Amino acid sequence: MGASAPKIQYEWEAPVSSGGFNVMEENVVGAGQEVHVPDDLVASHPEECSFHGLRMRGGCHCFWDWEDSAKCSERRMWAASAECLGGSCSNCTQGVCFDPPKEVTATQRPAVFIYDLPPGFNQLRPRIAMQRNTPYLLWKRLVASAHYTTDASQADFFFVPISAMGPISHGVIPLAIRYVAQHWPFYNASGGKDHFVVPPWDFGASWVAGFPGLERVRFLSHWGLTERDKRYANTCTLCGPSYVPGKDFVIPDNLEARFARAPPSDAERTTLLYFAGGPTSDIRAQLLKAGEELMKSRKDVHIVTNDGGNLGHGMDTSRFCLAPPGAGFGTRATLAVARGCIPVLVGDNIAPVFDGYLDWSTFSLRLAERDIPQMMSIIDAVSAEDEARLRDAGAPLKRHFVWSEEDSEDAFETTMLYMLEFKDWDLPTAPR
Repeated sequence: MGASAPKIQYEWEAPVSSGGFNVMEENVVGAGQEVHVPDDLVASHPEECSFHGLRMRGGCHCFWDWEDSAKCSERRMWAASAECLGGSCSNCTQGVCFDPPKEVTATQRPAVFIYDLPPGFNQLRPRIAMQRNTPYLLWKRLVASAHYTTDASQADFFFVPISAMGPISHGVIPLAIRYVAQHWPFYNASGGKDHFVVPPWDFGASWVAGFPGLERVRFLSHWGLTERDKRYANTCTLCGPSYVPGKDFVIPDNLEARFARAPPSDAERTTLLYFAGGPTSDIRAQLLKAGEELMKSRKDVHIVTNDGGNLGHGMDTSRFCLAPPGAGFGTRATLAVARGCIPVLVGDNIAPVFDGYLDWSTFSLRLAERDIPQMMSIIDAVSAEDEARLRDAGAPLKRHFVWSEEDSEDAFETTMLYMLEFKDWDLPTAPR
């Protein structure tokens, strides 16, 4: 057997006194360690706010589940809403039900070794249990899959399991990588190119783009932004590239059950073009403005800010569905595939889910931002034959976008095959 994860005694491994998720109450992970943050990317230093907020003008700006205070050290009453993410279990020391067996050999490629990190690196929040919970889902599925190995010599990849939310990843991801490099030999042996992290929240790896030491780490992100661009989210002032083609992977976020189901068999697609969503990016604002004018003269166009909770029904009864980025990546493209509506990808420098593995040109349309004024003439020009071809090609792909433990070709298993396809990536110098 090859080297396995050593059993480490953590002096600072202590439960959260208020119960709930194992969230670090003090800046113990970063004690005595300097966190290097590029000046042109962010000037917020989360370690000064106990990793529970960001330092901005006027002091610490705390995250939702922490009371505003000098160092964001007081939790809100509603913050600890569950003992363990995923339900109760015998081992919740990491905030999730995870009790790694002593020895497991993978029987499927890629084989993945999972680091057993202290709970301070897994700062789970109630909201992440409801949405944007891909880091937890992938972690949970890996442990129960034939890809999991405790034999590091067998591993194709090494998973660094962190769960944070939003800009808190500025501190957690680099510190977790540093911790792994200090306590195991595997990171330094490869320079990190076979290590991966699933960065959470809307903007994926955009929050950590540019951090020294992370140039070769492979990110499994739901946000395929390939260049730093503030146009794609009005609330993202830091958006660096979240995806380096050939190095990183763009994977689907978890779809809520009500969206993942198939549309009714009797759904009649009477709407030509559909979109419902807020103006959370410049492109969305342009689409909504154009839609407002189009709807004055066209009854087959439905582009609105709010559809009263009828998003699923709207996609079920539409032929084409606009899929622009939202507050970060958005889920409209994967939702459209799941509902049988042909996705119309809108935006520049944005790679879709499973980029390079699935050929999106066979089941979707793509519009550049400059095409928005002409989008109706482009869609009107699609022949009935081409429309049928696009929809038929997308129908069997739905299963690849849905996280389902009952499907051998679901989002998790497709992600594994996607990673295996690009396992041998190597980059001699840091990407620009």
